[in-house]
Amino acid sequence: MDATDCHTGENEMPVRQLRLAKQFYSLQGEGELSGVPMYFVRLAGCSVASCPLHPSGGGACDTDWGYRNTESTVAISEHAISSKAHWVCVTGGEPTDQMEAINDLAGRVHKNHQRTMIQTSGVRQLVDCWDWIVVSPKSHFTQLAQTDGHEMKLVWNGEDFDYLRDLWEQTHFLRYYLQPLCLLDGTTNIKQVAETVKACGELGLPWRLGIQQHKLWGGD
Repeated sequence: MDATDCHTGENEMPVRQLRLAKQFYSLQGEGELSGVPMYFVRLAGCSVASCPLHPSGGGACDTDWGYRNTESTVAISEHAISSKAHWVCVTGGEPTDQMEAINDLAGRVHKNHQRTMIQTSGVRQLVDCWDWIVVSPKSHFTQLAQTDGHEMKLVWNGEDFDYLRDLWEQTHFLRYYLQPLCLLDGTTNIKQVAETVKACGELGLPWRLGIQQHKLWGGD
């Protein structure tokens, strides 16, 4: 890992500020690291207007990434180490909208001997700051800049099998998850997603059913 990329060590950059929606300690509720205690840093704002759930297009995103306050990366890293979590998860909104600041935060988290996880739509290429990368595409896969990582998580809204095959063949992730679409009224399309995952298995596609377990215990 290049220390200058993550803003650590002798080449440390000035302290950065992050626009925040919220910070909290909880268990990871999705994907391969489900059940792992983490300190979550949810960033404000999302520039990915191509997302069908983006409010700019009349969508109803189920994640509140509205701006609450601004805080320094030093203060956030101190909150994270006080939580005693071994992992810090940076999510959004779209965290790469604040790329320099999240790289700075990742470097400080690593100096605290904590691991870093990021959840992004993949619209920008990440530098080598992240121990676990989750990409949840919100636009066509040809627009992805981050095409490799640990997990791909697609919120399923009726995509066809050709698209799922192309997405798998054109990217390189350890795990591929299809996740139900959760609407604001509490309904989901989980039955259709489960049927799609079964059909993917029959077609030799590696997609798994991804459950938002934190919704079962009322988490974020």
